[in-house]
Amino acid sequence: MKKIFFISAFLILSLIIVNCNNSGVQQQTENIVKTVFNEMDLDIVPSFSNFNVGFEDVKMFAEKEFKYEFSDGTEILIPADAFVDENGAPVKGEVTFKYKSVKSPGEIISSGLHLLYKQGDSIVPFITGGMLQVEAEQNGKKLSLKEGKSIKMNYNSLDDGEYNFYRMDETTNEWAYISDANKFEVTEIVEEDFDNNVADNTVSYMAKPTLYNEDTDLILKVDLNHKNFKELSKYSNVMWKYKGAKTKEQIAKLFVKKWKKTELVQVNKNEYALKLISDKSEETLEIAPVFSKAEYNKAMELYDAAQKQDKNPTPIKDDSVEDNYVAREVNLIKLGVYNIDVCAVRDVIGIYSDFEFSDPAYNEEGKSYKYFVISNNGQTITRYDLNKTNVMAFFKNSDNKIISVLSDGKVAVVSSSDLKKMNLAPQSKVKFKMQVIDQIIDSPEKLDEIIAGV
Repeated sequence: MKKIFFISAFLILSLIIVNCNNSGVQQQTENIVKTVFNEMDLDIVPSFSNFNVGFEDVKMFAEKEFKYEFSDGTEILIPADAFVDENGAPVKGEVTFKYKSVKSPGEIISSGLHLLYKQGDSIVPFITGGMLQVEAEQNGKKLSLKEGKSIKMNYNSLDDGEYNFYRMDETTNEWAYISDANKFEVTEIVEEDFDNNVADNTVSYMAKPTLYNEDTDLILKVDLNHKNFKELSKYSNVMWKYKGAKTKEQIAKLFVKKWKKTELVQVNKNEYALKLISDKSEETLEIAPVFSKAEYNKAMELYDAAQKQDKNPTPIKDDSVEDNYVAREVNLIKLGVYNIDVCAVRDVIGIYSDFEFSDPAYNEEGKSYKYFVISNNGQTITRYDLNKTNVMAFFKNSDNKIISVLSDGKVAVVSSSDLKKMNLAPQSKVKFKMQVIDQIIDSPEKLDEIIAGV
């Protein structure tokens, strides 16, 4: 949006944001919403030059059904033969599936994703239950989901509120409404479909040991780190047998060659592949873990003890996963960026805003910085460009905070307690005192620490 919208001095900036799917919004209220929000950018521009919210990558084979649990507790179930390349041709072989979760204020601000919904010719803010992005690649080239295929996901959302489901249009960066909250239900994280999840943290999801058969098994003499895989991490002295169709002689020839590196990849529960990689070629061998007789007995003791400890397994979440997260079942028919949100239903006031920094060196460039108002327990974040409007919207009855991203990678803040003391009133002209935090922000986690402290 290139046009600059100037706010007339007499406009009363007090409004109520209504449900996104309510077409009966009063015209006067719509006009006020336009005034405050319509000139906000929908561009996706990360706030920091030195980092962004990273993807969590996992290797899979396109021909096989794939189940996985990511570090935030979100689970996926991808059907076999789900991907096509840029020409629409079916994809075979190894695929990199990429997942990004954007939930916290630090992640939202860092990612550059916006929480604004275009309702007709008006734009209104979201309260988010969490955002996510999924992509797939093969040899560095983006893939798409095949028509008729979908990815089942149990997304670990922020709370059990009533939300709608949206997908971002890649061309316009606008959120497109998919369904209301009744179309996907709050579920338990562990479901029948995920009972064999390869990455479940529960101890009873350890892979059941297999005894090495001296007569039939072809053991590969390779040093592979099985501790990286949760289902094997409790075991020691794992051996690897070849499961494919190649002869012993063909395998021997492969191991005579000099390979630049070897890579162990998990295909499914207790199923793995060994990749042999050189500058000119690559070989993939199907392998499986086995144990010698002595090690098998030790492994079975661990496995049996785990079964007795937890006959009805429930997930053990990572320490970073909040206790109040709630899994929601969604089906993704396309890759891309998704949002679980509802439009804000709160009183909002508009404030004519100016800023002064605790370090005067930042005052000269004040209008060039990105400004964010954080409201509704960190679930509503609005981004402001002071070159377009000096009006900022604050939610009444909410702990609002202001954060500005400075040009040197630091941030400046106005705390929620300071804002409360100011008793902001509609149409006020306020010069906010921005406290510069003398730290370079190098991660969303660092930004979250600062936001939590103010």
